[in-house]
This record gives sequence, structure tokens and C-alpha cells, in this order.
Amino acid sequence: HWAARCMFWEMREYQSKYGTMPAGILDVQVKQEFRKQGLAKYMLHQVLKYLQEGQMGLAEIQVYENDTAGIRVV
Repeated sequence: HWAARCMFWEMREYQSKYGTMPAGILDVQVKQEFRKQGLAKYMLHQVLKYLQEGQMGLAEIQVYENDTAGIRVV
């Protein structure tokens, strides 16, 4: 069982462009019953920390312009 989850990928093909290993964060989800508790922000903080420890120098998160909840998180 999970309360929140997301996926990320190492964007290796862009490493030479950025001069560091970038990561893309996508598909951030928080189950309805766990929303509005700060869980998405906490999870993203932990994911960014994990990526930084793994030598990722850049992270990209894209949010749809009509996703008001997603915009508030990032």
C-alpha cells in the first residue's frame, strides 16, 4: 500500500548539455485520503535529497498549467 508516489528518471542524454546529470520527476500522486497534509511536498523533498546524494545536479518537474494543486506544491 502507498499514500504517495512519484517516478523519476535519469536524463542521461542531456548530461552533456547541462554539464551535470539531470533527473526528471513525473507522475506525482497522493491518494485522496492523504491529501492536504503536506505529503507531496515532503515526498518531493525526500526525492530531491535522494537525487542530490546520487550526484544528480539538476531536477526538472513539469506541471500542467491547469493543475492548481501541483502548482502549489512546486
